[in-house]
Amino acid sequence: MESWITPELIALKREVLESIYHHRMTVYHHENVLNKDTGFNEPQEIILYKNEPCRGSTQLSNPTIGNPKEFDKRLRIHCAPELDIPIGAHVVVTFYNDKVQDFGHVSSARHYSDHQVLIMNEFDKDNANYA
Repeated sequence: MESWITPELIALKREVLESIYHHRMTVYHHENVLNKDTGFNEPQEIILYKNEPCRGSTQLSNPTIGNPKEFDKRLRIHCAPELDIPIGAHVVVTFYNDKVQDFGHVSSARHYSDHQVLIMNEFDKDNANYA
């Protein structure tokens, strides 16, 4: 870390970032759980985090191959850096107006000292394992 970047500066930047986290997210993940009736492990959706402050956003990237007028739109979620959110986790965001949007699955994450950015795959309800 560079000498001018102090813990106080990081804390101040985090406070500013979190002041715009007007949304809340619930993070789900599948874990194998033993079914006592069958004796087999079965995937079960569990809640890792509930009502965590966040900010949902979109990012337009380079035009898609074959059509320069179409851009790839990626959903992104900004949230606290200490949340341990695995790749593949399923995220549902509740906006400040109580509108709920399924943001899909985490495809990658960028970690910073004061926040993290989750890059999402769009949720495919036809091929989903979620109810």
